[in-house]
Amino acid sequence: MWRRLALSLILVPLFAATLLAQGRDGEEVSEILDKWTAFHWTPDCLIWAVHYPDEIVDPWVALEASRRGLSPEEAAQYKANFVRDLRLDSSEPFLVTVYHFGVKPLELAPFSERAALLLPSGERVKPFFYEPQFDEPISGVVQGLVFFPKQEREDFELAITGLGEEERRFSFKGRPAPEEAPTVKPVIVQLPPLKEPPKEEAQEKPHAPEAPKKAAPEPSPKPEVPPPDEPPVWLVPPSAPIPSKEEQPSPPLTQPLSSGEEESPIKLPSKEEVVKRFLDAWAAGDAEEMYSLLDEESQKQYPLKVFEERVMDNSLRWALKDGYTTEWLAEDKVRVVAVQKLLVMRLLRRVDLSLVRHEEEWKIAW
Repeated sequence: MWRRLALSLILVPLFAATLLAQGRDGEEVSEILDKWTAFHWTPDCLIWAVHYPDEIVDPWVALEASRRGLSPEEAAQYKANFVRDLRLDSSEPFLVTVYHFGVKPLELAPFSERAALLLPSGERVKPFFYEPQFDEPISGVVQGLVFFPKQEREDFELAITGLGEEERRFSFKGRPAPEEAPTVKPVIVQLPPLKEPPKEEAQEKPHAPEAPKKAAPEPSPKPEVPPPDEPPVWLVPPSAPIPSKEEQPSPPLTQPLSSGEEESPIKLPSKEEVVKRFLDAWAAGDAEEMYSLLDEESQKQYPLKVFEERVMDNSLRWALKDGYTTEWLAEDKVRVVAVQKLLVMRLLRRVDLSLVRHEEEWKIAW
């Protein structure tokens, strides 16, 4: 019982530290997103843009690592996937969302001519990639990523035309340009010295008579309570009493099978169970368990090290941790769909798995 109490006292500070880390990292992520979010209203739509700067990588990875309980190695892998998915090494990514509620669809095609990154020099930089739905008639809600070439400075604006007669510019409160910082010059002001009052004018103020102090009441003696043999009930969860050796039931004796009796056949896992084991191992980062579920041809084609690098570097791994759905397209083919959260957006990740049957046992064909 005391061992359980000691363990609970250890786990409480660890849990509190985890919540504190989540709160601190979460506040930092929110502050960064506040600086890099801008929006505009038009008579027929609301459009808002979020820029993903480099400074958001570390606090976001720390927040997700504390939420998911990632090890340092897993956090490093998650960071690499996050940077790769948003192309932060080579681009300035924006998440653009259009809420269109007009009667006629909104036309922004070609979006490559409608959107531009406006630099302080006046240069307009076109996007090199964006989601294709921005080139289609927009009705309702459309959201997608837009990528511009990487910039040395972050004091830029996102400009979009086609939302009215005037161009809409999305300005952010991110890192200002160094030359824009105001120069503060010290101002020295000389004040005349204060004159001291003459000594004869200074009079001592009479002190108010002190009120008589009341004697403090003597504390009443507290009854002595002997220390309990066990810790308080609210500290230790109740547990079932351990029966004595006389009360413990003896294990049943196993009897050998007679010659006429046959052993029951071993039940092989179903294809649904094989897929679940494979996906759960993928979410847990257990490449060896996944590899054991592959068929012989897949194992010959992909050595364990090569297979491990491929599956551990796949972004679907992080989406599987939050749950997934399966849809059987055929008897031997299943589609797996999961949702990956990237800050203020969610990406659908999916993969189609094929299965083969070998000696009544289902295996994954990679």
